[in-house]
Amino acid sequence: MAVDWSQAPEDILELVCRRLTLLPDNLCFSSVCSSWRSIAVANRSHLPYQQLPGLMIRRNNMTHRSFLSLKEGQGSGDHEKEQKRLVLQVAHDYYCCGSTQGWLVLTDDNLDMHLFNPFSGAKIDLPSVNTIPMPIRDFPKDKYDVTKVFLSSSPTTSPSEILVLMICDGQRMLAYCIVGDKAWTTIDTPKRYYFVEFFKDAMYYKGQFYILTATGEIRICDIDSTTCKLIDFAPSILMMKENGLGGYLVNLDEELYVVVRTQWYKEDYDTYVTDDGDIVDADGITPLVKFSAFKLAEPENKWWEVSSIGDNALFVGYNSSLPISVSSDLLGCKRNCIYFTNDMLPVEDYEPLGCAVGVFNLEDQSFELLYANEFLDSEPVRPPLMWVTPIPW
Repeated sequence: MAVDWSQAPEDILELVCRRLTLLPDNLCFSSVCSSWRSIAVANRSHLPYQQLPGLMIRRNNMTHRSFLSLKEGQGSGDHEKEQKRLVLQVAHDYYCCGSTQGWLVLTDDNLDMHLFNPFSGAKIDLPSVNTIPMPIRDFPKDKYDVTKVFLSSSPTTSPSEILVLMICDGQRMLAYCIVGDKAWTTIDTPKRYYFVEFFKDAMYYKGQFYILTATGEIRICDIDSTTCKLIDFAPSILMMKENGLGGYLVNLDEELYVVVRTQWYKEDYDTYVTDDGDIVDADGITPLVKFSAFKLAEPENKWWEVSSIGDNALFVGYNSSLPISVSSDLLGCKRNCIYFTNDMLPVEDYEPLGCAVGVFNLEDQSFELLYANEFLDSEPVRPPLMWVTPIPW
């Protein structure tokens, strides 16, 4: 005899729902029936504000994408789980160029841009990319001219006061706007030593945007000033300057960190003997990745490499870097670890990792890949996969 779960006692359902601390679990609870949904919606205000990020991926349906929780990191891609997976109403033709506190930055083929919270459905318009005066060139603008977009804070609180910073034109140009502006304003970025400067990452920190260059230097962009020029702040991180590696700015316990990424592969030329006595070559490529964390010592502005980030985990990639305080409420998240997506450009040296997603342990310098291959593309995609924080507000 089938059980009618819609008739379950309301007080029992209330107790069960209160024990769900992650929004995806609350959303799954709400999908059972209308009575369960009303209880789940009423209890969302009790969810902790700090939510565990998950992975936004493209699936076969072109009208939406899927959200994979960390708990699914080692899961399989069977059809039954696909039907139950959390759906995000983000069509494939949108180029997602930013992810901050649950909000995505989306650009369409017409170069129109907006902020979108896929968990609440809220939308906020931004100026069109067409308002940015790109350098003269032989090809037209397209949505991929935008590299990455950053927000000063969550639009949930006071959207009209949100500052938005964009890295564009192949990481060579900076522009900004305030929500409600009709156009983007470019920021003066003079050449240094006769070379164009490239920008890797940015973060809103202590009331200003801090920008990380490709050589590991930090510039401050005080958008409140009348001139809005970049100001030198911190010297280069030698590891980035010498190797031109990827880097991420992180605000950890109100202190400034830079996480540097090294990625390479090694070729294996081993042989082995089969049960039939045949000698078989086992040539292959083993992908390797490493992260190093540097803390800025102020006021002397010197970088110190650290071997631990304590009871924290970092989520880095194409999203705005996100630190998480690891607690029992966030099951499956490991302390002193860096969760990463492969956001490196799809050039030859980086292809072995494909669209790999993984976790790097700072303590023992090891890494493991997450998520089954059924979830991920075999080749790098544009834009790369990114972490998204499920926040329904």
